[in-house]
Amino acid sequence: MSAPPRISVTLPVFNGERYLAQAIGSILGQAYRDFELIVSDNASTDGTEEICRRFAAQDRRIRYLRQPTNIGASPNFNICYALASGEYFKWAAHDDYLEPSYLAECVEALDANPDAVLCQSLVRLIDDQDRLIEIHRPIEPAAASPRPSERFAARMRNPRCLDIWGLIRTKALRDSVLIGSYIGMDRALLLELALRGRFVLIDKPLFTNRDHPERATRVTRTQTRKDLAAVYDTANAGQTVLSTWMYYKDAARIIRRNVGGPAERLRCLGYLLLSLGRTWNLVFLVTEPFMGVTPSVLVRAKSFKRSLWRAKQRLLGQT
Repeated sequence: MSAPPRISVTLPVFNGERYLAQAIGSILGQAYRDFELIVSDNASTDGTEEICRRFAAQDRRIRYLRQPTNIGASPNFNICYALASGEYFKWAAHDDYLEPSYLAECVEALDANPDAVLCQSLVRLIDDQDRLIEIHRPIEPAAASPRPSERFAARMRNPRCLDIWGLIRTKALRDSVLIGSYIGMDRALLLELALRGRFVLIDKPLFTNRDHPERATRVTRTQTRKDLAAVYDTANAGQTVLSTWMYYKDAARIIRRNVGGPAERLRCLGYLLLSLGRTWNLVFLVTEPFMGVTPSVLVRAKSFKRSLWRAKQRLLGQT
């Protein structure tokens, strides 16, 4: 029996035909060759299956499976983890792509830092016409701190979650929250990873993230909370999932089970409360139970959040 590959790259996908070939091609074109590519097709209705089967016929490192019915995004992500056999693990998206040295440089960084659990590079953000939007730094310096509470605080301050697409030490995901079936579920997993080890940054833009009108995070902004419940997990179809409540519940549980010392635990809980104290988080925590009954509450809450943000920006501009 041959040894398992060192890296498991996984690609959960639903109706990704427009950019999928470029994403798979960039993975197969990596200079680092010791990996498997697991593609989990969530019952796509476009040309995704044909594209995946064509690539799988050409490269034995690809394992393609197709879900018989759409199970929702979160279970599909977690199935990818369950199938992985490598020492290192990565989720990939159908609309992103990697530079050829991405895996090699991430492996080198994690090998050189045994206490690190995640490595990501700078991120090139582009639009649907491949025009550069910005170069984003997904990991701030405090995320590499030896102190768990400082890493936790750094992750809480970060409004984006582009580090979730980094290379992760597979054992760090064991018994974690993984990808929960609610909005913002990747934030919770990143909090747990931050408590389990340091994040390291490659100071080069080796990963490209595409922002486009069909992107999942853009499409879901126009949907009701009950519709969104089914997008994340079809088992929750028709339900109102209290995502903000679930996130804070998971965050508290993550602190309890990953932080041993009472002083560090109190620091983490303090940072969690500070996060709740930010007005927009508190607004959503209060209004979320009413969103399923009156969908317009969500619109009003978002409008209020934007007003507060603009007011804050004006104040900062005057100082």
